[in-house]
Amino acid sequence: MKNRMLAAMILGSVLFGNLALAGSPSASVKPADILAKSPLYLMVKIGPGAACNKNKSSERTYAACVTKAVHYTGSIEAVEGTITVASPINVGSNEVLTSDSGDIGTPSAKINFDFRTNLTKKFIIKLFPNDTLTDQGKLMIKLGSESQEGSFAEMYNTGDFNFSMLDERNIKLIPLDSNLLKDRNLQFKNKLSVALRLETMMNWVSAKLQDKKITPELYNAFAKLTDEAWYKNYSDADVTYFNWRFNRLKKDMNKETFKPVFFYGGLNVLMKRYK
Repeated sequence: MKNRMLAAMILGSVLFGNLALAGSPSASVKPADILAKSPLYLMVKIGPGAACNKNKSSERTYAACVTKAVHYTGSIEAVEGTITVASPINVGSNEVLTSDSGDIGTPSAKINFDFRTNLTKKFIIKLFPNDTLTDQGKLMIKLGSESQEGSFAEMYNTGDFNFSMLDERNIKLIPLDSNLLKDRNLQFKNKLSVALRLETMMNWVSAKLQDKKITPELYNAFAKLTDEAWYKNYSDADVTYFNWRFNRLKKDMNKETFKPVFFYGGLNVLMKRYK
């Protein structure tokens, strides 16, 4: 009886071990898979915005969320790779975004950041894994006294790496389909063209939130629409149409009858056009 129980325990342990291995996020991703898609574009998102606005328990809590800026200082370091800043998005020229190379557009092992925000800051890094990449390739994220790391394989496979449960802090892979660098650069250029227009709109939305002209729920709806723009695909013709339609929607903002919720509705319909 004891032998049968021991055998069952061993079998269960083996099966569980196999399941754990099969379920590992990076188990099926090889360095060659990652190198075939190099460079990788990654969205870095840091801030308390959505975390504050989701759980507005009182007017006092809401006021603290949208008016009290939080200081964020830290770095992102690549092991077995280098990184550049592909776009600072809404990190201003008066804020710190530097690299060890002395130029954020020149590949470096580390990007440093230092800014204050009461909502969300975003910037895009471009990751170049080494040609000799192994399973040890990873990003190391430091934020104040916190430190965390995630493998390239894990990020490549899941598309997302959350490095805080408290605030809205994550690094997300921006999907680019082609293995051809020319096509990938065009795909990213078109995403950048559309998404940056929505990102500039978010400055206006953020100001409206802080002036209490819109609700936190509507702010989050705008923010979700803007985030999703980075993960859609656009042709050159799509970009032309988007710019034309977006400019028409912006003209409505000057009308007396204009309401932010109507602007959101028009943008939502426009973005549903794209996959």
